[in-house]
Amino acid sequence: MATYAIGDIQGCYDSLQRLLAKCAFDPAHDRLWLVGDLVNRGPKSLETLRLVKSFGASALTVLGNHDLYLLMVAEGGAKFRGKDDTLQAIFDAPDCAELLDWLRHQPLCHTEGKYCLVHAGLLPQWTTARARELAKRINTALSHEHLDHRGGLDSVLQAWPQAWVRSPLGWAHHLPCHRGERWQWQGLNFQALWPLPGSTAKGNNHSCVVRIDDGRSSILLTGDIERQAEQAMISRYWQHLTSTLIQVPHHGSNTSSSALLVRRVDGAAALASASRYNAWRMPSYKVVQRYRQRGYRWFATPQQGQITVVFSAEGWQIHSLRDQVLPRWYHQWFGAPADNG
Repeated sequence: MATYAIGDIQGCYDSLQRLLAKCAFDPAHDRLWLVGDLVNRGPKSLETLRLVKSFGASALTVLGNHDLYLLMVAEGGAKFRGKDDTLQAIFDAPDCAELLDWLRHQPLCHTEGKYCLVHAGLLPQWTTARARELAKRINTALSHEHLDHRGGLDSVLQAWPQAWVRSPLGWAHHLPCHRGERWQWQGLNFQALWPLPGSTAKGNNHSCVVRIDDGRSSILLTGDIERQAEQAMISRYWQHLTSTLIQVPHHGSNTSSSALLVRRVDGAAALASASRYNAWRMPSYKVVQRYRQRGYRWFATPQQGQITVVFSAEGWQIHSLRDQVLPRWYHQWFGAPADNG
């Protein structure tokens, strides 16, 4: 039995086949360790994915940046560059969903004995144990029990059964998320501000409110809290609310985002999540004006689509799918060829 480690394949299926033949690789007895970047650049990304997947347990691969890019494009999180990529055959394939699901479940890091398999190396400050821990850790914060906030939880836990969940619900295996809880992850500080410990309330005003900061910038995640909970939280903890960004409470409903909360947070930008043409006409015009009058930049998914905030040592930037990444979003509806390949 032999173990062969192979670097970036990047869709070079024919070269891979020649290499495996030269090694006399036998999947019944041998093993392959692949360092990721199975796809893109080369002409046969689809064939490469199918081949590696067909090896089953005999082939172990970690995810590289091109593999992650493929998954991001499939989920709408990155713009497909068309002629600069060689991924179209994968999206056109009848087994596309099966291949992407298989790829999605590959690890970022694998250790075995004294060996560690990752793409592009590790930070010098990390041990292999630290890398393995970070690669496996999926952190989920669940604000409250309404389906628009917890609806995908079962799918997340099915895909990542070792994920830990914080919530104010008191459910089995959930870590607490209430006032006084603090934790850290990858240099970020998390502080729960609401609800109060022991609270038996339900619904919007039982939402878990969490402030996250990296020492320079911060964001306040508010769930669906309404004016009553906002005022109760401010009366006790107003000095902790100041944040660079705020996730607008309750999708921009006029029952939330009181003038007092907007003033206490004193942020630079407000991010609202709601569906386009929703029946409740959220975000409310009054709420939008309330934030703008206090000097906030306003971003909302009904107009901007997916909103991404990038934090760095230089500060923070906000990108939106419809403004920067895919400005002619309506072309996808009406079939403009430049945006539909």
